[in-house]
Amino acid sequence: MFRLNCARVAVLAFCLLGATANASRLDEIKSRGNLICATLAGAEPLAFQDPVTRQYGGFDIDVCKGLAKNLNVELKHRTVSVEARLPELSLGRVDVMAVDFHPEVTH
Repeated sequence: MFRLNCARVAVLAFCLLGATANASRLDEIKSRGNLICATLAGAEPLAFQDPVTRQYGGFDIDVCKGLAKNLNVELKHRTVSVEARLPELSLGRVDVMAVDFHPEVTH
């Protein structure tokens, strides 16, 4: 479990560094006052919607909340499909992704 969490944090940090490689991107996030963080929608326990409250929760959501708190900005959460995760990030529609990236191993 610890290795999985370290790997997830490493991927998240890589994505954040890629999104904020330009200092103006970080300035943009701070000036607008929110961090747009994307997760997959139905990846329990990582990111899932509570059927009663309709609020999203899970490990990925907690990571997004922690990033927003460290930047002193509000969190804006978006859900994305597996296919849309990299295009959303590269097109700048989201600032950071908190999602699993699993390489496929072929035998």
